Amino acid sequence: MIVAAVPVKDLENAKQRLVPLLSPSERCDLARAMLEDVLAALCGAGLDAVLVVTRDAEVIELARRFAVAILEEVENRGHTE
Repeated sequence: MIVAAVPVKDLENAKQRLVPLLSPSERCDLARAMLEDVLAALCGAGLDAVLVVTRDAEVIELARRFAVAILEEVENRGHTE
């Protein structure tokens, strides 16, 4: 079985390295567009399953539109500890 797991942090906090170049709304839009591209590619790749791991309500709604599995986090724990 081949499964892709896609961890996604809150969109409003995404792409922090681009703070000097993009506004918060531009960074959010970029992260959303990138996630849509990733999910479209994964859904078309013939995998057994795609799983999105997040706590962001907008990401959850987007994942539902792509009909992928969702693992909702209780808290945003950031990078691997």
